[in-house]
Amino acid sequence: MAAPIPKPKLGPPIDPQNAPDTAVVVVPERDDLEAEWGARCVSTGLAIDMDAAIIVDLMTRAHLLHTSNAIAEGERPDGGGDQRALGPRAASAPGRVSGNRNYKTGELASGLRRTPIESNGQIASSTVLPPKSRQAHVARERARGVVLITGAGAAGQAAVNGAKAAVEAMVTGRQVRVDDGEVEAKGAGK
Repeated sequence: MAAPIPKPKLGPPIDPQNAPDTAVVVVPERDDLEAEWGARCVSTGLAIDMDAAIIVDLMTRAHLLHTSNAIAEGERPDGGGDQRALGPRAASAPGRVSGNRNYKTGELASGLRRTPIESNGQIASSTVLPPKSRQAHVARERARGVVLITGAGAAGQAAVNGAKAAVEAMVTGRQVRVDDGEVEAKGAGK
């Protein structure tokens, strides 16, 4: 299963003369008025914002989307195959909207969340957690050897792909808008 990668939210080009503290000016603005040998050097400049929060934002969003989709589709988030089948009693429980394990109502998959991003510009971090109402269920599954929130395998690769998309957006020299607040899986692609 290929996880969708959220699209970075790009703003206008970063002004090298007024770049944020987290930006690096790669090419300074230049306009040599003195033409020498019939040539003139002109550059609007290029600055790249190196804020680590940009990378963490897209990494966690990609991880949330991947994990949510895997749970909804009855697959292991690490990409190790299908989740174990439900027993007949669990499969016929009232209110069940899916025959997939860990997706009785969809609350776990759509309510996966990442904590607000903590960043000083150079270092950023966030944590992916289940919704508070499903924490005990995730802990019980973990005790049985079923890992639903992981950075291994396909889930880890989804995060890496999110980081690559973030860096690709950063090197355009445009502002990359970051949502550093808490984000749920159901809104991670927006």
